[in-house]
Amino acid sequence: IALSPLQDYAAARSYAEQRIALCRRWQKIYGEAFALTDLVDIAQALGDLNSARSECQRVLQLAQSVGTRWLQAISARDLGEIHRRLGEYGPAYTLTLQALTRFREVGDAINEVACLTALGRLCTLMGAYDLAHTWFGYFQQAITTVESLAGELLDGLLAQALLAHYQHNEQQTLQLVDRSWELAQNIGDPLRQAQAQLYRGHASAGLQQWGAAATAYQLALALYTEAGKEACAVEARAGLAALALAQGDPGLALEQVEAILPALAANQRVGVDEPLYTCWVCQRVLAANRDPRADAIFEQATALLQHNAAHIDDDAMRHLFIERALTHYDLLRSSLLP
Repeated sequence: IALSPLQDYAAARSYAEQRIALCRRWQKIYGEAFALTDLVDIAQALGDLNSARSECQRVLQLAQSVGTRWLQAISARDLGEIHRRLGEYGPAYTLTLQALTRFREVGDAINEVACLTALGRLCTLMGAYDLAHTWFGYFQQAITTVESLAGELLDGLLAQALLAHYQHNEQQTLQLVDRSWELAQNIGDPLRQAQAQLYRGHASAGLQQWGAAATAYQLALALYTEAGKEACAVEARAGLAALALAQGDPGLALEQVEAILPALAANQRVGVDEPLYTCWVCQRVLAANRDPRADAIFEQATALLQHNAAHIDDDAMRHLFIERALTHYDLLRSSLLP
């Protein structure tokens, strides 16, 4: 824990593994499970989501073996978040719902609030906007019952801002972003500050307020870059590229895309919430410049869309995801999906 903020993840992992070895030697299953959660956190910080998923599944198995409901809830919540980051929204939703039920059973109001936010966000990403509003209604009720939840309140505001943006309600997005930005500054959280500015950029661009959008994207880019979050920073770059393209400067847009493509090649799952916006912008910019790489980016984007859709078992929800969620309809309009 002490080494993680310093990004000395190798040392942090070494200490966690030593702790796990000691717990196994002494047959302390509960301690082993908690030590494994450190490995989950480290793997997520490094972007190794497959390792994080494997470790988290082990935590859940251990928690079930000792019958600890709270630890089962924690591991289900974390595993759900990993599935979300992998674009596997169906399993993510199921696991987060299980976690919510467990947290309510044990009376953990703080994590209940966090799960309500996560469920609202997942429904937004799947295009199930009515259901997202329902979850955020529960969130607004729950947040009033617990004190000193600045971080949880901020996450809820940001998630609601994302929903407003997905529904093209950009004025409401800006209102929620204003509250989020102020709160993020008060608690000194640069990553949430960056997220607020990113959403401000998206909303301002939707209103064709080009100057405000550019300022917001540039600030988000600076904050993410300073924090070493390149996978998130590329979405701010994509926003700047989209602005340049909208204002009739495909050459300037291409400069931003050239900076994005190496990150996109190294890690397909870039972006703050999902990667398809970034892929879609890159494809449009490359096509506008008659760059043959546009086809490869389009294929990558549609493959991601199909992968994500395949992990939503509910037919109605999958239909919403493919045809309603932001940017997905624009991909479908290209008529290249089978």
